[in-house]
Amino acid sequence: MLSKKNLTSNKDSLQIPVLTTAYFRLQFLVSTRLRRNRYQGLINYLQGSNRIIRILDIGGTQYFWYQLGLVVSPKLKVTILNIKKEKIVFNNISQRVGSALNLGKFKTKEFDVVFSNSLLEHIGKLENQIKIAKQIKRIGKSYVVQTPNRYFPIEPHYFLPFFHLVPAKIQPYYVSFLSLKWWKNRGGLEEIRSHIKAIRLLKYAELRKMFKGDDIVREKFLFLTKSFVVYSKNLKFGKL
Repeated sequence: MLSKKNLTSNKDSLQIPVLTTAYFRLQFLVSTRLRRNRYQGLINYLQGSNRIIRILDIGGTQYFWYQLGLVVSPKLKVTILNIKKEKIVFNNISQRVGSALNLGKFKTKEFDVVFSNSLLEHIGKLENQIKIAKQIKRIGKSYVVQTPNRYFPIEPHYFLPFFHLVPAKIQPYYVSFLSLKWWKNRGGLEEIRSHIKAIRLLKYAELRKMFKGDDIVREKFLFLTKSFVVYSKNLKFGKL
């Protein structure tokens, strides 16, 4: 098992973001704090377990679990499913390369917890989002699914205000000229168009239909709903 010292020296393997401006450092720190607060109930649940818990993280990375402080627990077995391969450096984490649209290979109730953080909105089409939601409920004994709120004033991928109100034809130019994240790609409109097309943020009503009977927690920021977290109804800490 890697020590914290060794971990720090192996940042490339963990794909830790390079934060080159004060803006992105602040954004990263705020995001990390919100993430830990968001999943504190899950963290307590996993750390307090007296048995092995098998988790499937769809679209995640090992760095996410490092942020949560859950990479040294021998009772936690995390399988990461991602289309991108990364070098795994933790003993309790394994990886399978694959798409979230191909979850049929997993057995029914194969995992104790199926986890998804900011994945559903990257699927693109509503029918595919519904398909993945059904598969999550099939292969997980329980599940936790987080996704941003479509109507939050700041678009989370471009950090632009009221993006969803901008006409589709103008959105690539809006991103190209005003998004700090995409500033270095100014002029690459085709890449931006492709990225925008692949993202479909969800509404509360859509999530409610996908996960009937489950708890949906509204994560607030300045009294506005920033994102939603779905907890399967057998995970009571979702109401905390």
